[in-house]
Amino acid sequence: VVESIAVTSPTAGTYTAGQAITIKATFNDDIFSDQASKTEIAAGTAPILKIKFGNEAAKTATFSSITNSSGKDIITYTYTIASDDNGILSTSSFSGTVYDRAGNALSVGNKTISGNTIVADNSGPALNVSYNPSTTTSGSVTVTISADEEIQLPTGWTFKDSYHMTITKSYSENKTE
Repeated sequence: VVESIAVTSPTAGTYTAGQAITIKATFNDDIFSDQASKTEIAAGTAPILKIKFGNEAAKTATFSSITNSSGKDIITYTYTIASDDNGILSTSSFSGTVYDRAGNALSVGNKTISGNTIVADNSGPALNVSYNPSTTTSGSVTVTISADEEIQLPTGWTFKDSYHMTITKSYSENKTE
């Protein structure tokens, strides 16, 4: 029986394209790909783990290895975040059949992912820019930029909120930056 499917690396957080993720499926027994010959699980015989980010299409995690720890087999899968991945990582499906030492078929079925919460963020923030005053002036102007996610602070700007989603800068003369 599948005990768990858990993200073990990296730590919980938000990541962009190129970051590798390690996911481990733990079974409560030794498992094999063939009932009669007790063949070890390998790349072509491992259950298929499909994952997705947010509401995007499912993608297949790659079989990496199988290990045994305290009588439990652990299949390790890897996935590298792609540039079109956005949202929270979840399992889409986990399918296939493996066999225990007695030759009993174990259908892996779907299982919810646990462990470290991984968010892929490969899209820039949506921005809203406002000016005060909003009409043409030869006097000073304060520019405010608000985003739908945390933004980095450019030189000379200040955060207007504790969430780092709104920044401001005052100008005493017309400038181009």
